[in-house]
Amino acid sequence: MANEYPATFATDAEFVRLVRSGGKEAFAVLVGRHRRLAANLVSHVLGAGDLVNDALQEATVAALVGLDQLRSPARFGSWYAGIALNVSRRMLRERSRLASLILWSEGPVAGPDEQAEAADLSLVVRRAVAGLPPGQRSAVLAFY
Repeated sequence: MANEYPATFATDAEFVRLVRSGGKEAFAVLVGRHRRLAANLVSHVLGAGDLVNDALQEATVAALVGLDQLRSPARFGSWYAGIALNVSRRMLRERSRLASLILWSEGPVAGPDEQAEAADLSLVVRRAVAGLPPGQRSAVLAFY
């Protein structure tokens, strides 16, 4: 891919045009240019760990699926970073909401083992939903 599209060959706007015209390989180069910025933002919100990779993967899929909605192709990097930041914030809210549900549910307060198990289950469910085709993923997220 790098040999096919040298970094000096195209601007972000040119790469966006390549992707929109069917050059899906160009998307990997385009994301590669801006992944470090997105990863830094996500890490700042979520801390280190598996959630960072999950957020980046979800942001990358969202960027690919929503590329036609990008109004200013030259600003792909900030747009992609914004998607990653929004995904990480949503994941943080979900994690916080899950912790609240566990702590304030009726009955005895969940112990550390139960909380860890619930967090693990939540991660498995999020990964499963992220692996769904876009239409099914949207339907699941809209329902729940």
